[in-house]
Amino acid sequence: MIYACIIKSFIQIIFTLASEVRSVRVVTVHLPEAYIEAIDQLVKRRMYPNRAEAIRMAVRDFIMEEARVGE
Repeated sequence: MIYACIIKSFIQIIFTLASEVRSVRVVTVHLPEAYIEAIDQLVKRRMYPNRAEAIRMAVRDFIMEEARVGE
């Protein structure tokens, strides 16, 4: 029963995030050089198409993890 509630919450978060991705806003983020270099390596290895997508996925995963922990 509790797992069904958690899964339902995840699905709601995913649909909410997916609908928000359509209306993208620009935000300025200051990152240490080491983070940028690591992101660039992920892009270079073609794990992500660009920095913005890598950062979007990282933020999405962070939000989903925080929502799961908060349950």
